[in-house]
Amino acid sequence: MLEAAQATEPPAGPPPEFFEDLSAAITAEIESGELELPLLPTSAMQVFHLASDADADIGKVAGMIETDQKLATGVLRVANSVAYSPRQEIVTLRQAIMRLGLKSLCEIVLGAAFKATVFSDDRYMEPMERYWRTGIGAALWAKELARLRRKNVETAYLCGMLHNVGQPMTLKIISGMEDAPPFDDALSEVIGRHATQVGGILADRWQLPEVVKTCITYHDNFEAAENYRDEACAVRAAVELLNSSSEEDEDPAALLMSQPCFQELNIYPDDLAGLLGQRSRLALALESF
Repeated sequence: MLEAAQATEPPAGPPPEFFEDLSAAITAEIESGELELPLLPTSAMQVFHLASDADADIGKVAGMIETDQKLATGVLRVANSVAYSPRQEIVTLRQAIMRLGLKSLCEIVLGAAFKATVFSDDRYMEPMERYWRTGIGAALWAKELARLRRKNVETAYLCGMLHNVGQPMTLKIISGMEDAPPFDDALSEVIGRHATQVGGILADRWQLPEVVKTCITYHDNFEAAENYRDEACAVRAAVELLNSSSEEDEDPAALLMSQPCFQELNIYPDDLAGLLGQRSRLALALESF
């Protein structure tokens, strides 16, 4: 019987020294200065910058998106989802802009572009999907926090979406290696060692705004940020709100109010209750992506 039980046990994963060697290989690749990273989704960023222009030309915005057929298809799919509840099917990008507004369209464009560019890998589809849900979920909550606090909503959304970008980027590096192991806790720990540095390198390569790079680097340690501490703190709070929406705590408001990020942001209990009342709506928006 013992032999039979042993025969059904799953094969053991790689030994600890394998993951130390893997971490060293990632370090070497980073230090070489030849780290392979995806190109910035240019059309999406152009739309993002245009969204802040009240006089932006709708035709020009639609034309930018149409240059990337995959992006255009993704945008129309999300625009027709339950979260945006169009009264009738949206079939053109001009319709999407007219009915949803340029700012909402910008969110969809950024989400579709970054999901395809950053948060995807055939070998590690499941963890990439989890990273993506955390990124887009934090973006949605960061936007609500910014609206509440009268901060720049577009910047908050971008900071939330890319705060964890170092994780999928590090996993992509690993995926390109011949002996890439299955995803498990040990591999996740290796990713955690390098994610902040890799995310910062990507922010530099893409020439992202300094506030976005700060949130990538300091969202888990906002007290250490010399500049844009408030924004990094808000992203941390957005992640906490996202996590609270997926847990069944009896009193999520009390738990959140005890977190240093909410104390620093000086969020009042009534305001927090209002935010938590948005959970169902934001869950729909998250699923639409």
